[in-house]
Amino acid sequence: MATCRLELMGVYDYTRHAATVLQKAQKTGVLSGLNIPNKKPGEPLLEWARILRSELPSVEVTVHYSLKHQSRKNPAEAFREWCHEAASIGVRRVLLVTGPRGPRQDTVSVLSRLGRSVDGLRLGVAFNACLPTEAEREAERQRLVQKLRTGLVHDIWLNTGVDEDLLRSGIAFVKSTCDKLGVKPDMFASAMLPSEGQLQQMRERPWNGVQFSEEFLSSVEGMGSATSRALGVFRETGVEPIIETRSSLNNVLAHLCKS
Repeated sequence: MATCRLELMGVYDYTRHAATVLQKAQKTGVLSGLNIPNKKPGEPLLEWARILRSELPSVEVTVHYSLKHQSRKNPAEAFREWCHEAASIGVRRVLLVTGPRGPRQDTVSVLSRLGRSVDGLRLGVAFNACLPTEAEREAERQRLVQKLRTGLVHDIWLNTGVDEDLLRSGIAFVKSTCDKLGVKPDMFASAMLPSEGQLQQMRERPWNGVQFSEEFLSSVEGMGSATSRALGVFRETGVEPIIETRSSLNNVLAHLCKS
């Protein structure tokens, strides 16, 4: 059975889910890790991480940190302190993102001011390979180079997308750039499990910078076919998928266990 990471979208009762459905999933061996997204200000991210670490000690926990939602006078210092606390409770990886229309002190700025890594913690950054125009994709590539040159990046997380050519091109760019810079980050990529709720959101309120094909947006079946081919690209290129969905965790895990 293939394994994957699961982003806990729309989950707030971490105690209940960790003690029930996630415990069951752990026993099946389908989970290689859990990601806690940072979707709004004031979320108790590290409290949730503590619950997962307590209930599921063998499952790796990654926490997202959005600079847009963590507004501080000194973003780099606040992030450093937060990372120390995250590492102390057993968080293995942190994904640092600016967030849509985020602050001027963005990921590149914060990494440049951070100085050094936090012991025991792998720091990751996002990369969007499927932006709609070549100008946007080139700007994204240059931002990734800036992030990597800080020497602090251990992981690269690809934004969700289903354009196979752009995914292959983006992954190839990441790998060649890392080779040139002498760094070897782990690579992950988001994929959406088909569901009516997720499809409706992508039709009506798509995430900033995320673009999908007509096939993907046509139906749940089209969404599934496009996503399946994207997962094929990830398998070919050695990129580990992280599953995002608005379906209930029970439905998600039932689907994954059949895969």
